[in-house]
Amino acid sequence: MIFKNILLSLLILLLSYSVNAQNLTNNVLSAFKKHALTLDEWEGSDSLTLVKFSRPLSHKELLKFKPVRIFSATEYVIRSKYLTPGLDIVIYKNNVNTFWKASDQLIRNFESNNKSNKPATIRLVFNQLSSLPPYLKDLKVKAIDYTNRLIVVEILYSNLLSILAQQDVIYADIIPLAKEEIVINGIDLGLNNISAVHASFPAIDGKDVVLSVKEGMFDEKDIDFLGKIVSKQTSAQTSHATIMATLALGSGNSFIKGLGAAPKAKLASSSFTNLMPDDINQLKALKVSVQNHSYGTDLDNTYGIEATAYDKQVFETDTLLHVFSAGNKGTATPISGVYIGLPNYANLTGNFKQAKNNLVIGGINRENVVETLSSKGPAYDGRIKPDLVALGEDGTSGAAAVSSGVVALLQQQYRTQFNKLPSSALIRSVLINSADDVDVPNVDYRAGFGRLNALNALKTISENRFKVAEIQSLQDYTFPIIVQSNQKQLKVSLVWNDPPAAINSAQSIVHHLDLSLETPSGQIILPWVLSTYPNLDSLAKPALRKIDDLNTVQQLSLDQVTPGQYVVHIKARNLSQAKQAFALAYGFEAIDDFEFSYPQVNDALFANADNYIRWSATHNTNETGQLSVSYDNGNSWQMIAS
Repeated sequence: MIFKNILLSLLILLLSYSVNAQNLTNNVLSAFKKHALTLDEWEGSDSLTLVKFSRPLSHKELLKFKPVRIFSATEYVIRSKYLTPGLDIVIYKNNVNTFWKASDQLIRNFESNNKSNKPATIRLVFNQLSSLPPYLKDLKVKAIDYTNRLIVVEILYSNLLSILAQQDVIYADIIPLAKEEIVINGIDLGLNNISAVHASFPAIDGKDVVLSVKEGMFDEKDIDFLGKIVSKQTSAQTSHATIMATLALGSGNSFIKGLGAAPKAKLASSSFTNLMPDDINQLKALKVSVQNHSYGTDLDNTYGIEATAYDKQVFETDTLLHVFSAGNKGTATPISGVYIGLPNYANLTGNFKQAKNNLVIGGINRENVVETLSSKGPAYDGRIKPDLVALGEDGTSGAAAVSSGVVALLQQQYRTQFNKLPSSALIRSVLINSADDVDVPNVDYRAGFGRLNALNALKTISENRFKVAEIQSLQDYTFPIIVQSNQKQLKVSLVWNDPPAAINSAQSIVHHLDLSLETPSGQIILPWVLSTYPNLDSLAKPALRKIDDLNTVQQLSLDQVTPGQYVVHIKARNLSQAKQAFALAYGFEAIDDFEFSYPQVNDALFANADNYIRWSATHNTNETGQLSVSYDNGNSWQMIAS
């Protein structure tokens, strides 16, 4: 009887998810149908059609149909010229007009406010923008951003459709409100091997690297920021911003918990009242090379205004790296997009976290368990997110801040070796390849590519285990790697800063590169690829070795390697321009390797309420050693046990 009751409860739960997902879809879709047909059909270069398919489209089908709007995994707006007559997977087709240009949130707001005279502040994106369009001159224009072809304007909801009907308007959205993520309740630089970096690389401390914190203003009088501040802002001071800055680069003057990852880095401040990227000329003037973003908005599963803008800035700048917290809505259910109605997935907090060229960090606890509240992937189009996890104490804010500090350390190390800043793609490839595998083996939508390991990342750069190069269209770029006899695993990660896709694209990837590894015997090893199918069971499946059609971050690994020469292949399957820059990082796992990482000399282990001794070890390590303790700073040792 108990077993039957459990089965019945599970069935009811699954049915409720299904009904809820359908209702969520219908809320936006019904509003779209209702209002999209109130104007004459849009007189564009080709008519638009709302299409419902009998199943989710594959990545190749998305490339074929080129949808201009996604409502769910089966409902798209597609130009009629891409629809072949008699397609057996089409359930219905309806003609539409320009209401497809509005975001899901704007559609919901319009549905509830269009009958009133309530004004709305919206953002309009244009195909081209060199001056204020004549039809906006009588309206209240609040801001113009020519770089991102963006105008913020106040209009009546009743006038929205006429604005969207303008040919040069390509997208419209609300202005989301940024919110600080949950505050960290402590600091522990041991889990991610940051303390080990401080001990093993004492000269690498973030010196001459400028790190920007984009949110509220930190406490400029905090003694841990003494002599560091290169810019300030006028927004209100917050304790959250102060904590984030401390985790990233605090000097440790006040207390051990005031010591950050990069204690000699410089500090800049920027407000998140503007969610678009900061002006690149101002960032360059301040010499900012890494910016931390420990905030979020509501769930936004689209390739929208911010995602496009951040990808564009990083692609054009290359050496600037943005680090975002994944968010603290890991138990939330998306209410729009391909993964609508699927609980505990696709709940990144903010459109900017859907970008390809940024680093998104989730949260993990001291026992290497991904925090329940840490937001999960996939991204709106199925890409792997978050990229990494770091110690987050139930919040991903601190995880991102600590990771930003580690980025500063890596940038300093690279500049020490090569006298220039590294590509942000290289830093991402190094961090991703050096991460410790946690949660589901290889890669997953909870922990991404694993737990940040600062020591392994720094060793990757100092030991030159990376390659930065350019590839031409259809070229097969090869790179040899020699594996010695004492190694048991080889791991390789490929990353490139991809050009921005068109706003609201169904798939964000523009340039397709394919990673593979050829063994000494001629075997071809492909990267790890996750299922993107919008189903709970499918998203939970372990990664398989396949050609990756979707991600601009690709990783492969091979256990039980034999000595010899391995060849990395990178093939440029499809480029929209003459060449594409990329970064490749690789690393080994040695046989029977064991190393204590925390505590080390000068580590204040007992300054924390929770005391941990940490080490790294490969499998099948059977040798015996002695565990000892020193009470006089290492001058003498007392054995505890074998």
